[in-house]
Amino acid sequence: MFETVDHSMPSNWGAKVSGEGFLSIGPQNWLEDGFWERYFDDDARAVNLFERELSTTLAES
Repeated sequence: MFETVDHSMPSNWGAKVSGEGFLSIGPQNWLEDGFWERYFDDDARAVNLFERELSTTLAES
C-alpha cells in the first residue's frame, strides 16, 4: 500500500517491536511508551521533543 521513494532513514530514527509483535519505526523519542499521550496532553517536554525530532527528520530528508 506504500511506495518507498527514499531508502535513507534519518539519524534520529529507530525501530521498536512490541510484546505483541508490532513493528514501529520513527524518531526514538516518539517510540517511548506514553509519548503520544503526553504530547496530546500538551506536556511541554513532549511537545519540545516532537518539534526537535521533526526538525531533525526534515533537515535530513
